[in-house]
Amino acid sequence: MKSPIVIISMFALVCVGCKSCLSSDEQKLPGGFVFNSQRKDIIGKFDIPPSVKSFECKENFIFVVQSPRYPIDAIYDIDYYDYSSNDSILFWIIDTKRQKIIGPVESILFNRCKDSIFHQSRNLI
Repeated sequence: MKSPIVIISMFALVCVGCKSCLSSDEQKLPGGFVFNSQRKDIIGKFDIPPSVKSFECKENFIFVVQSPRYPIDAIYDIDYYDYSSNDSILFWIIDTKRQKIIGPVESILFNRCKDSIFHQSRNLI
């Protein structure tokens, strides 16, 4: 027969294990996308790998600012973006209603689209 100390120890380990399973670093976003704050990525129908610096959700859109950890050409199948530096900041717009991703886009276009969406929603209030 097991001693009470062994049983209590096993119970404590199970409780700690369950607590770590229940605590999550994931934040649900519109359109079935998920942001993982520990990995700093967004996953869904398509993924934006680390490192997501920030994101904002408005209407049917997720606006994402990303600083990739790896050379851009190893992550994305693009040849039109200036990837002369690994310190690049990329801007993405996810259309959650149509399940499409736009980007990477230049910061000017990104901010114009974002401002337009935020302005339209303010006018509806």
